[in-house]
Amino acid sequence: MKNKVRYYRQEMEITQEQLGRALGITRQTVGALEHGRFDPPISMAYRISLILKQPLNELFNFEEIDEIKIIKK
Repeated sequence: MKNKVRYYRQEMEITQEQLGRALGITRQTVGALEHGRFDPPISMAYRISLILKQPLNELFNFEEIDEIKIIKK
């Protein structure tokens, strides 16, 4: 899933290591998340939104998920 986590993390001057520590995940997992190779569970996505002070729909492209469901039907 595409997201803007990296953009907002950098805007707040938070490192991948710091974000990972706050979420209980590794820096590598944060990198995978930022590059769309890891889709976080909703509880983690919510915590990211709190840390980065952005609404979920600003951070994550949920429309992409809906398009995939429509194609599969």
